[in-house]
Amino acid sequence: MENKKLLSLRMIPLFNELQQDCLEKLESSFSWKKFKKNDVILDEQDTGKFFYVIIKGVVRVVKLLEDGGERILALQGKGDFFGEMAIIDGRTNPARMVAQECSEILFISKEDFFKIVFNYKKVNRKFIEILCARLRESWAQIKIFTSLSAEARES
Repeated sequence: MENKKLLSLRMIPLFNELQQDCLEKLESSFSWKKFKKNDVILDEQDTGKFFYVIIKGVVRVVKLLEDGGERILALQGKGDFFGEMAIIDGRTNPARMVAQECSEILFISKEDFFKIVFNYKKVNRKFIEILCARLRESWAQIKIFTSLSAEARES
């Protein structure tokens, strides 16, 4: 019977097009960690050392406010990933990632992540497609929030 980590990799959109032998090679590069509700997984301003994939649960993406509160920017669930911006551009993480509920996360070092992206064309293509989809979604949100027309905000 396959182990939990390998089964999880197979279900992640970023890796689900890979053959069994490729997944088996990748599996040893990933680590696994459980987080309780409200645990900080990745803090704002942390440097990029790991790429994270949600296996179970929900993670909220938040921006800390000056008064100590937080503004929720997004919720991410099973199969979603984060930490990519900081490992790609070498800058700090732009938001805090917090377990919204008990969650299980796979993570991989920056170095191992780049090996996968550069050695597996299917992962590279899927990664770029997902990033483009996120960028398009951000542009749509910016358009709505910057529109002077109330009608545009309602659509």
